[in-house]
Amino acid sequence: MLGARGRERRLAALRLLGLSSGDVTRMALIDTLLQATIGVGIGAGLLLAALGLFVSELSGNEHWDGVAALGIGAVLALVAVMLGLQSRSLLLGAAASPETRIAISASVRGFPEVRDVVRLLTMQLGSHSVLVSGELAVQRNLTTEQIEDLLVRIDAQLEKDVPEVSETFWELNHARPETA
Repeated sequence: MLGARGRERRLAALRLLGLSSGDVTRMALIDTLLQATIGVGIGAGLLLAALGLFVSELSGNEHWDGVAALGIGAVLALVAVMLGLQSRSLLLGAAASPETRIAISASVRGFPEVRDVVRLLTMQLGSHSVLVSGELAVQRNLTTEQIEDLLVRIDAQLEKDVPEVSETFWELNHARPETA
């Protein structure tokens, strides 16, 4: 699965999922970087193991083998951190970036019928696909048809302002009217 044939299958699957050629190229780069990082880690680990055994045999002191084992552990930890940092942005289900959440909120708040965005949750579905779920407080005097029209207009505006938003789910805030 790490070879060229496996990579071609993974990239073909991404194309079938509808990713753009730029996205596929970016994923190929990340895939290559991950494989290179793993290769460097394995190479460094083997070098340290061989060096530790060589120095142990040469000196007759077995402590060098232990030092090499500690070095291998440090290399493995470093590779794990590097892989985690490189793949962190690829996590599906993570929240959208703060910039995207701010843009969504600003776009929705731009409608005069919207009094407040009570809750806004986002989930990254893909590299350029964000799901939005939110709770809106709208003007009280709106009819059902007006609310439906408002939600259609909000979705259309989001499509223009924040094109990575692919799905939206809106709820209305059920706050009780204030009593005097």
